[in-house]
Amino acid sequence: MKKFYPLLLQSTLFQGMDELQMHSILNCLKATIKEYKKDAYIFYMGDNISAMGLVLSGSVHLSKEDYWGRKTILAEIPPANLFAESFACSKEKSPVNAYVAKNSTIMFLDIKKVLSVCSNSCIFHNTLIKNFVSVLAEKNIGLNAKIENLSQKTTKDKILAYLSNQSQLQNSAEFTIPFNRQELADYLSVDRSAMSFELGKLQKQGIIAFQKNKFIIKNKELL
Repeated sequence: MKKFYPLLLQSTLFQGMDELQMHSILNCLKATIKEYKKDAYIFYMGDNISAMGLVLSGSVHLSKEDYWGRKTILAEIPPANLFAESFACSKEKSPVNAYVAKNSTIMFLDIKKVLSVCSNSCIFHNTLIKNFVSVLAEKNIGLNAKIENLSQKTTKDKILAYLSNQSQLQNSAEFTIPFNRQELADYLSVDRSAMSFELGKLQKQGIIAFQKNKFIIKNKELL
């Protein structure tokens, strides 16, 4: 577990702690680690969730499928980020599926242990709880960004809103997105062929350039 400490210290959950303090917290929480192969499911819609996950390596996708099997990707969770924290806090069953997009290592933390100060009166636990509230706030901001993307009326506008958001998040006109073409279409809730067509048009118009999942915004004025 110690090999992951530098990554864990990048997480909002452990902000303001050093390795020794975090080690104490992880022992207190009885953190567990599991490895998953690509496309393996961590949990399904309808499951009861009692632990939140923290991605140590790889990537986790949260998705939902309708009655006809059409999938929508709701979120991509990269390393050093949490998932399922809201589901674990709630007594409701999970409304989504969680699966790994590539081989992944996940740390699980029991939500009851996170939110309850331990009997040892761990002096770092209050910091952990404050950080957890910050995580929830960050997730709420991210949700608002996705709502903004999906509220666009056309496929082109959804693409541009998403790329603009990614450029701002990464503070660069040149950036990499975490999705392949099908995953991006699932995330934006659009037809893949229509999306690919619009991407091609945007590139021909000189607004963007791309190769696989690497993008460059070339003309901000046209955006």
